[in-house]
Amino acid sequence: MTYEFAQPSVAPGSQPVAPARNLLGVVAFVVGLVGLVLRIVVTLGLAFLVRSVVGGTYNLVSWTGAIVVGLIGLTALVLGIVALLKRGAPKGFAAAGAVLGGEAVLVLVLTIAQDGILSLLYQ
Repeated sequence: MTYEFAQPSVAPGSQPVAPARNLLGVVAFVVGLVGLVLRIVVTLGLAFLVRSVVGGTYNLVSWTGAIVVGLIGLTALVLGIVALLKRGAPKGFAAAGAVLGGEAVLVLVLTIAQDGILSLLYQ
């Protein structure tokens, strides 16, 4: 007894269609993840600085970390938005990158506002 398996039919002269890709969206997502991981590392590093050294080193690490994470977030946000505007491309990674980037920019803005309010209160 022999069995015959149906082969997928492809019209002569045509090639199978590859799934659409959105490399820019994937890059936006990866950049957003890098920003998130860096923010976690900076936050944990600040916790150790509070226990060991208080003063200028803490402020330097805090502001440097916030600015670097904010710039990485801004990059992810812009790349995510550009990738979302591409027609016919998948939007999942692009949306995730834009959200991670927007969240990092929002955290930077809130950090600046918090520092300003605290410096006014404790003068």
